[in-house]
Amino acid sequence: MAHVRKLARNAVANILLGNPQPADPAPPVYPISEVEDRIYPNRPTPVWEVELPAIRVYTKTETASPRDGDKIPKHYDRKLLIVIEILAKVETGFDDLIDDIAEKVENLLLRHWFLPDPIAPTVDLIDNLVLKSTEIVFVGNDVKNIIASGQITIEAEYNT
Repeated sequence: MAHVRKLARNAVANILLGNPQPADPAPPVYPISEVEDRIYPNRPTPVWEVELPAIRVYTKTETASPRDGDKIPKHYDRKLLIVIEILAKVETGFDDLIDDIAEKVENLLLRHWFLPDPIAPTVDLIDNLVLKSTEIVFVGNDVKNIIASGQITIEAEYNT
């Protein structure tokens, strides 16, 4: 089985994509119309200007606290920070665009305060999602190509 971090990233991206099913013959209806399908749960290459706006989903810090003391095997309560990064070209109204997309992201994730296990959908992969912070920063290498990044950080709580 894949690690929970990978499954959580993919589950968040799938929620933001509107939970599309590969065998569904109908054209997808994306809940974040500004971004459509440009949501990447694992993208090592840069997002190009023609692809903006777009969303990247990645994990950051994970903490673990033992649940059962010295028992073997060890069981842990874990807290994983997941970042949903909204990327947009800096132009007139870009901050409104990031805020509009951020509102949709937050609303979609608040409806899914837990994430089901993709292998066993009746079991929760993530027990709780908590909004931790939102930060808007500027990224880019020169004055002409500045990209705004709205970073929404959520905490995913789960047990292993």
